[in-house]
Amino acid sequence: MAMEVNGVTYYTAAEVASEAGVSRQTLWRWRQDGSVPAGWKYQGRRVLFQAAELELVLQQAKRVVGNADRVRDGIYLDNAATTDPTIEVIESMSRALVAGGNASSAHSRGGIARAIVEGARESVAVLAGAATESVVFTSGGTEANNAALMQCIWTESPVRQLVTTSVEHSSILGMCERLSQSGVEVEYLPVQSDGIVNFSVLDGIDINSSTLVSVQSVNNETGVIQPIASIVDAVKSRGGIMHVDAAQAFGKIRLQFAESGIDLMTVTSHKIHGPQ
Repeated sequence: MAMEVNGVTYYTAAEVASEAGVSRQTLWRWRQDGSVPAGWKYQGRRVLFQAAELELVLQQAKRVVGNADRVRDGIYLDNAATTDPTIEVIESMSRALVAGGNASSAHSRGGIARAIVEGARESVAVLAGAATESVVFTSGGTEANNAALMQCIWTESPVRQLVTTSVEHSSILGMCERLSQSGVEVEYLPVQSDGIVNFSVLDGIDINSSTLVSVQSVNNETGVIQPIASIVDAVKSRGGIMHVDAAQAFGKIRLQFAESGIDLMTVTSHKIHGPQ
């Protein structure tokens, strides 16, 4: 609630942020970069805003949100790169933020947070055709891809050979370069004129239990869909380990991870209207 100090009406930072429809972190950032008034310190700690300052914050929010609205009203043709979150996703995230709590805490709020996380894990598992306990959350697709390839040096029986294609996502190709500098043998499969993996080259590679093969299910630049089932058969029949970057396939092509023979698969939410 607004408060009066020496006959002047002030609003708290929480009230101003709520009125502007932004987070307190956003309001803090605006104060730091000078986009809005810094406010007044009250009792040494609390930041208060006068009515005129509140109006300036509202104007800043209108400028920023107004620009966002104009972008959303336009024609957007880059969904292969990222998608806008749906209203259901935004509302779900808002509920999770309000619930708060540390999912590792033993108290009731921790239990609520755990339930939210585990519910999300189960939803991902159903969509990916995977066991719930096999779903691991990361910050995004790049970290997930990096973690998958780090099996080359993380495990007790590290992978000595890494096989991928020459048309993978940059998060894969960049990690391959780093791993090659760490002593991992990296081989790049060429693709045919139609973008499909050259199986004659794949068949000629000595694949064994110390080989990790990483192939993207759907190419992020060309849209080419690799015959993953055939690639998995060629790799697993010789004892290799199979990783599939399914970021562009997830939610669009039916995936059954548990039945596919794939050992590692990465997916990401922002390709299917989830959070970035």
